[in-house]
Amino acid sequence: MEIQKPVPNWLLIELANGAEILLMCCLPGAPSAETISTTVKTWGGIFSQTRTWIETRDIPRLRQAFIRLATNCERWPTPKQILEAIPPPLASPWKALPKPEYPPEKARENLAKIREILAKGDLLNFFSDTKPPST
Repeated sequence: MEIQKPVPNWLLIELANGAEILLMCCLPGAPSAETISTTVKTWGGIFSQTRTWIETRDIPRLRQAFIRLATNCERWPTPKQILEAIPPPLASPWKALPKPEYPPEKARENLAKIREILAKGDLLNFFSDTKPPST
């Protein structure tokens, strides 16, 4: 038995808004007004199982997808078509930090200190004698 992920409420809201836009286009194959809520819940179940959704990232992307579909579709879209219409996420505004520069000679000194401590086997006394850095 497969465990289903819960459907985030914000995702259902966005899918309902998108379905409303598509309904206003009077596309052939559209569900009736009586069954649109079931359609949205079904989409939510499918979408929540196929991807990991992040609200802040994905709301604008879902809105773009439904606008794209409303302007290009000639028939009511399938879940696959909706997923394919979602634009890729924007590149992260956070840049990776540069690799810190650590002088090789300092690394060798520290490694020698570590080996000396380990050779003495007196690790507990080493840490009890170490004073915290002054601020």
